[in-house]
Amino acid sequence: MKIFVSYAREDKPFCIRIIETLHAHEVWYDQRLYAGQDWWKEIRRRLAWCEVFVFLLSPESVASRNCLRELAIARQLKRAIIPVLIDSATVLPEAMRAWHYVDLSQDLTAQNVSRLLSAVLMAERAQHAATSSSSAPKSPASQPDATKPAALISAAVQAMEEENYQSAVRLLRQANASGYQSRFLRVDELLRSAQAALSERQPQREAQREYQHIAALFNFESTRGIACEALAEFQKEFGDYDPQNLRRHCAAEMQNQTPAPLPQPVPAPSQPIASSPIKAAAVTMPSEPPAPPPARESVAASFSVNDFLPMLQWCDIPHGNVTISSIVGADEEFGEITEQVDNFVMSKYPVTNAQFAIFVHAEDGYRNPRWWAFSEYAQRWFAANRRAAEPRFAGETLPRENVNWYEAKAFANWLGAQLRMKVNLPTVAQWQRAAKGDDDRYFPWGDDYDEDRCNTVETGLKQTTSVDRYHKGVSPYGVYDMSGNTWEWTLNTAAAAEDGRDLRRAVAGGSYVSSCDRAQTSVRYYLEPRVRYSSIGMRLVATT
Repeated sequence: MKIFVSYAREDKPFCIRIIETLHAHEVWYDQRLYAGQDWWKEIRRRLAWCEVFVFLLSPESVASRNCLRELAIARQLKRAIIPVLIDSATVLPEAMRAWHYVDLSQDLTAQNVSRLLSAVLMAERAQHAATSSSSAPKSPASQPDATKPAALISAAVQAMEEENYQSAVRLLRQANASGYQSRFLRVDELLRSAQAALSERQPQREAQREYQHIAALFNFESTRGIACEALAEFQKEFGDYDPQNLRRHCAAEMQNQTPAPLPQPVPAPSQPIASSPIKAAAVTMPSEPPAPPPARESVAASFSVNDFLPMLQWCDIPHGNVTISSIVGADEEFGEITEQVDNFVMSKYPVTNAQFAIFVHAEDGYRNPRWWAFSEYAQRWFAANRRAAEPRFAGETLPRENVNWYEAKAFANWLGAQLRMKVNLPTVAQWQRAAKGDDDRYFPWGDDYDEDRCNTVETGLKQTTSVDRYHKGVSPYGVYDMSGNTWEWTLNTAAAAEDGRDLRRAVAGGSYVSSCDRAQTSVRYYLEPRVRYSSIGMRLVATT
């Protein structure tokens, strides 16, 4: 189904979580709008495009002029409307109080998500029924003659052969009601056979429908726990039905995952943090990695770079200008700015599983508090989480995912000390400079999407691929995988948090579960630095 999600800007984080549960459908929301674009024209176009209009109900959305305009157009276009309550404090306007809504105000529990997916399924069925009823009727010659029982029985047998038992039951009832008698064929027995087959199929179809909903939740780390709960409840009713062997994910989660507690609020730093020229995006530059102790010999001294970290190669990115547009709904209000970027080097590939494993297992690696000293939030997180999570996808040359921003920054600090270089995560400006070069291209290779050049959801691979696979998809400077495969952490931050939490960090580039429009070079969004997803990895920049 084509789904349009209407929400208030304040509800963006919850909106993204809901969209993840709708992965099996085509979903659009306004995160792809840019400054200077005719945003209202694009919204109207998408409203005409969609089949289902999901309205996230919160105090902000029901008071939003834009949200109410979108709703009015959707109703005028007779789109299926699914109201979703996300805040129990919402006071619905008079015109909305009779609505039946999906209640997600108590978070995304397995039961609540199932209700949302069922609502979408019902809308899909209603649309299919409407399409079927409005289609051209079959010619009389193609329909069985209701006055001829033999024709009805023949059509019913054909329907049973095609496993269309509902039609078979209807036709046999007509034949039975006609009083048809045969010395050799008992219509009532044939009818009972069709009814029995129909009864057997109904639980099977219900199981398939519910299973499809649950399977969609396994595509994202944030809903994996919900999915495992739902699968356990599902199997109480439907037994061992598990054609995709989803249970293995739940077993792996129980063995390998430890819940990460939220970092506790800490006092604000006494000195203001330096920021980049993108002032509205509040690009926070964490402190540089600590210098290695003078008495300690660098690990890299006795190895070539490639021996030390397999596939670690650098691409020269010359200085130049980058035009960055703010994204509607991404806590950015600077419009459009041009930023000058000094020359730097960027890792040719995203950090791989093999590279990160060296950091994890090194005696002076992941477990050394020194690499986490760049912020109090990172230190607090590290104190509570001293073990790296396993990547979802195994393979030495696959990009390392299931790693959060703190871990990515600690890895950069550690590597910089080993190589005696200033290694860091890129800023958004550096990332876009390496991806676009001197023009404002949509993708690293040009303006047209090509599934042979990157790994996005359109390829149907449903997992990450080797970082050196897409030779035709490199950027103007030879950098691989800047569209798709995994999102990549950057240094840029969203607007300052007001509840004591650490600043959210930007990710760029799209992933194997992203649509191609989210893998464009200008797209980014912001996430809590503590979160880990199988769709997010990292890439490095350096100066000598």
